[in-house]
Amino acid sequence: MYDRKGMTAVLAACLLAALTACGGNKTSADTAPAGQDTAAETAVETTAAAAEETAAAESAAETTAAEAATEETTAAAETAGEEAQADTMFVCPLVEHPLSAEADGIVLAEGGYMTISLSEEAAAAYPDLQGSLEGYDLKMISSSEEAFEEIRGTAEAFRKDYNGKPEEFPAGRMMSSLEVARFDEKVLSFCETIDAYYPGAAHGMVGYDSMNYDVKTGNELACTDVIADMAGAEAYVAEHLIAADGTAIEVDREILDDYFAENGELSDFLVWIVDEEGVTFRFGPSAITAYAVGTLEAKIPFAECPELFAPEWR
Repeated sequence: MYDRKGMTAVLAACLLAALTACGGNKTSADTAPAGQDTAAETAVETTAAAAEETAAAESAAETTAAEAATEETTAAAETAGEEAQADTMFVCPLVEHPLSAEADGIVLAEGGYMTISLSEEAAAAYPDLQGSLEGYDLKMISSSEEAFEEIRGTAEAFRKDYNGKPEEFPAGRMMSSLEVARFDEKVLSFCETIDAYYPGAAHGMVGYDSMNYDVKTGNELACTDVIADMAGAEAYVAEHLIAADGTAIEVDREILDDYFAENGELSDFLVWIVDEEGVTFRFGPSAITAYAVGTLEAKIPFAECPELFAPEWR
């Protein structure tokens, strides 16, 4: 005899298990295609997003390139503008005026001088400065021709007593040249070099003069306008004087005192020029040391010694 009730329970359990298995298989078969569709849709969306990102990146790159090109164009335009300004507003034409004197086919003296002016644009912008330069030129013409005439006269007198060959006569010389160190919206600074020789002298003479102007007013600047500490400047110059060959030179401080002291005997002869980097002091041969040493210079840089300068001229 078997237990019907127990068997029924076993069969019911088996049937339930079979139905559950069939249902699980059905469910698995039915949901697989939906999963595949979702994956495909996700792949399409990912591809679209990637394409959008690529397009955005390309657009950003194009924008950056365009901006860079614009910046380069702007910079080039600004540079061109600055160069154009430098070629017009800040130009000082220098004009040479040659001089020569002869007698009986012999050159007695030769040389010349320079005058300085502004470009038309600069003269219109700085009329007071142009007026100052016109006054300077008149003095330059007068003094140069007077000096040349003096040398010519000396040469003429020496020629009469000259016992050498006429073709070897040591002609006199008077050459004055100008060198612009700086010309901007603040300062016009230039130096005159005078090279002279009187026939019969043992050697020639070299000297310097400097002119420094306030560009806006046309007024000549004194060294004390630019140098706030003259004693400090003198100390720096004494320590940094060099000859033309780069040799460091020591000089008697008492001589420098006469140049840098407010009421020094040589203060009116102090030669100084201003450029973009600092102030240079220049001394001709025999000015503060032996003639054979030659020209001496010392430059005080703005960056190294800012405390020595009036800030408005740096």
